[in-house]
Amino acid sequence: FEMANFTGASVQLHCTAAGQPFVCLTNAAQHCGPIAAGADLRVQWERSDSLVFPATQH
Repeated sequence: FEMANFTGASVQLHCTAAGQPFVCLTNAAQHCGPIAAGADLRVQWERSDSLVFPATQH
């Protein structure tokens, strides 16, 4: 991932997968400790509690 932001009770992760930029929004309570930019991170997506969508270019 390139960036992680805390937004209220959620953490927003920006990453690129298969050349496509994505943003993942998930519950921050599931996150332990600070995330360093460029660190390896495994994100498990559960449709019921997270939103994952292609990032838009502005």
